[in-house]
Amino acid sequence: MKCPNCDKKLTNERIKRVGRRDSSRRAERINHNIYCDNDCMRAYKSKRAIEAKTCKECGEVKEYRLHTNIYGVQRCLDCKEIAVSIRRTDSEVTALVMLNPGAGFDYFIDKVFSAPGRKMSKANIRWRMTEFLKEIGEYEGIDYIGWLQSEEAMRMVKQDAIPDGFEKYAKGQRRSIPSGHHRRTRMRQGFAPSDTNQSNVKIPPEFRWGEYKPL
Repeated sequence: MKCPNCDKKLTNERIKRVGRRDSSRRAERINHNIYCDNDCMRAYKSKRAIEAKTCKECGEVKEYRLHTNIYGVQRCLDCKEIAVSIRRTDSEVTALVMLNPGAGFDYFIDKVFSAPGRKMSKANIRWRMTEFLKEIGEYEGIDYIGWLQSEEAMRMVKQDAIPDGFEKYAKGQRRSIPSGHHRRTRMRQGFAPSDTNQSNVKIPPEFRWGEYKPL
């Protein structure tokens, strides 16, 4: 067993001494950690108290204890008000944007913010995300929106070869399949009937998660 503050290995004598002192059930519930000494105990509890008041977004230590939501995001009230989503930290959003040039807003939002069994206000997230990327882009000198919507990073495929689930994200001149009259005319003229559509469209690349995971 190690001290949770300094990671130093505890002696058997120390463990037994603390165990004898805290033998009651109430003491075991309240003080389940064993430290090297009282200095380590105070240092550990002070550090935990500071962490509980430190915003994971802006890094500021507040005067009040911060709430961590069900997604593990701990924000101060100011950062919570301007956050893109309660489900992701803003640092996660910018990191995923940089990992996915050419994804486009619709595909990105569907992949990053959707969760099974939960409704999502896509328009609201898009507005918040656009305003956030504009502001942080101006501050950092990075065109996050241009990077996310870069058509140069998109895949070029034939319209009849669009992978499942990507139809609604396709960009370009989409043509309908030739009518029966047009096919019969081609056959009378000695040409093979054209049942497939060979026009090119652009679709987002496969989504890259890096160190992050879907909700």
